Formats: sequence, C-alpha cells, structure tokens
Amino acid sequence: MKYKLTLFVLLFCSSFLVAQEVNRNTVYFMRWGDNTFSEDQQRIIEDAVSSKLARVESVLVTECREILPDQDARVKYTSDQDFDSYIYLWLGGSMELLSAEWEIYDSVFDKIVRQNALEAAVDSDYTNLMGGFWTRMVKDLKNSLFSFSVQVPIRFEALTGTKLFIEGRDTLLVGDEGWVEVELDAYSNYKVTAKLNGYYAERMEILAEESISPVKIEQKKKLNMMFDIGFYDATYLRLGIGYYFIPDMLFFQVSTTIFQAQIFVAGSSPEMYTSLLPQLDTLSFKLGYSLDIPQAMLKIPMGVELFLRMTPLTEDNLDAGSYGGMEFPVALEFYPHKNVGIYFEYSPLLYFVHDNDIFSQYFDFSWKSEVIQRSEAVYFDPLHANIGVRIQI
Repeated sequence: MKYKLTLFVLLFCSSFLVAQEVNRNTVYFMRWGDNTFSEDQQRIIEDAVSSKLARVESVLVTECREILPDQDARVKYTSDQDFDSYIYLWLGGSMELLSAEWEIYDSVFDKIVRQNALEAAVDSDYTNLMGGFWTRMVKDLKNSLFSFSVQVPIRFEALTGTKLFIEGRDTLLVGDEGWVEVELDAYSNYKVTAKLNGYYAERMEILAEESISPVKIEQKKKLNMMFDIGFYDATYLRLGIGYYFIPDMLFFQVSTTIFQAQIFVAGSSPEMYTSLLPQLDTLSFKLGYSLDIPQAMLKIPMGVELFLRMTPLTEDNLDAGSYGGMEFPVALEFYPHKNVGIYFEYSPLLYFVHDNDIFSQYFDFSWKSEVIQRSEAVYFDPLHANIGVRIQI
C-alpha cells in the first residue's frame, strides 16, 4: 500500500507541473498482453507509467481507458478528440522480465514517427519503476514530437546542371534526368536558391512536407547583358554596358564617365568643377571575371580596365595631360532582386601622364591631393571607388 500512496502523491504533484506551457496534446493508450502479474502489480506498473508521462515537459498526456487494439481506431480517436498525437503502450511478461513495446503517432505527419521496446526485471519493491525504468519511452515521446527528426524526401525539378543551395545542406546538382531529391526535416522552413549559369537565380522558401513534392522550379534564360548607372569616384555620372561571353563568368564592358554630371564632394575646390572637369569625359574598356555566391545573393566581379580621357580642347580629342590609364577593379554586388543589384567597386588606378604640368592641375584642387603618388610618367590613385546600380538581363 505504501507504494500506491507514493504513486498517488506523484500523480497529484504532476498536475502542477502540467501548468507549464504545453505545446503538444497527446492521448495515451495502454494494453496488457500475456503476463503473470497480479492485479495489484499491474496497477502499480500502470501508475508508474502514468506518473512518468504526466511529467514530460511541454507535453500534455491524457490517458484513455478504452480498448482500441488497431491503429486505425487509435488514429480516429486521436482526431475526433482533438489530440495531435498518441502513444500506445503494450505490456507483458513477469516481474523477472517486464516487456514493453510502444508506438508514437504524430498527426502533423499522419504517421507513426517512433517505435521502440524494452525488457528488464522489476525490483521487488518497485524502486526502479519510480526511477529511470521508463526513461527510454519518455525520451522517445519528447524527441519524436519536438526534434522533428522525422525527415521527408523532397524532389526538386529543374534544368540539368542547376545547383541548389539549401540552408544547412550540401549543395545539390540536378542531373541529366532533370531532378534531384533530398531528405529535409519535416515541417521545417527552408530557403532554397536555384542557380544555373545563363539563367536568373530563383529563390524560394518552402515548408518541408511530402505534399509539396515535387517542387518545380521555373527558370528564365538571360540575354547575358548588363547595364550600369552609377558614380565614378562616387562623384561623377558613369554609364556602362557589358556582355557575358561566358555566362555569369567572363564579361566585357564598355563605359563612359560624364564629368559634367557630378556630385560635389567636400574638400574639392569649385574651380575644379567649373573650369577643368566639365571639358573632360572618359571611355573605358573592361575585361573581367565574376565570382558568383548565389546563396548570399552576392557577386564579386574583378578585372582589368583601360580608359581614355577625352576632351574637345585638343585636335586629337585626347586630354593633353594624360591620354588615359589603367584600373584594377574589384567589386561587391548585392542583388535584392534577381536582376537588379547594388555595387560598390574599389578600383585603384594608374594615370599615364603625357604632360605633368597640365595633368597636375586636376589634383591640385582635389581632396585627394595628399594621397596621390606622382612621378613624371605615372600617377597612382589608391582611393578610387565607384558605386551604382547594375541591371542584368
């Protein structure tokens, strides 16, 4: 009797523990098979199980005394009574070897998510029943309802060669058959990026459920051209057009800087804007390579650029101080939209100087005058940068 009283106290106290936040509502079925236990022994074992189940964190367990021996009946009862899961326990054996088998059904997946069993002797005073005897079953109940360790196969259908970037997973490659399959944690959200050179990157968010498979990815081919609208040296209007002759990798770009259209930068002399620069434009030719990081919506283009300095003040339309120079741009492009990006380009450059006296006037009025490295034939600008918007079609 003292063990029955102890179990009653445990059950009474457990009602207060259930007052914590409950996330799952589970019904508990139990059935006895062949056994040599007395009625009192069966009741003690039943009370020990109920006590343990009543204290599973964030799971409200309600016992059902109805005899429902088949799975369909248990599933129907679970649905009809608004439970979201059930645990079914079968018991048998003897004090020398108690056998327990259980299954856990989760209505989220509409399937049995865990099956397990244990066999062990019962202490003559039942102390192990009140200790860790049922730990394996309790862990199974909590883990199966909260870990979402159950995985579902999701098939993605896309063009051959498409790379799929799924957060937390290795990169997937769509084969010749036009699909690739991966197992994802059920009922979890995943961000997916599909990338194939020459096509727009497609981004989506999915909830991993069997019902969504297959996921068909519609891909649109690009013309492999790009258009820039930005500011040269973060100051002067710059327009450009380019073409990827190897899609999303190697490109050639032509651009022009119009110094007549400009943003004033603190520290520069008005004389530089009103007398020198309005009579100057540049024509640039860039050969570059682009490193694509589609899962982060980033590109890192880099290359070599040659430019000519054009002016109407000379007979050959080239600037008398410097005919042109060379840049070494490295950019960071971020694409909030699949074909519209924002870029920042760091581009240290060399000016090839023709007449030092004339060319030095451009920097005598500039805020960069202290950092420009000068020689008779070459000026080096280490602080040159461009910003703007890049559109790919």
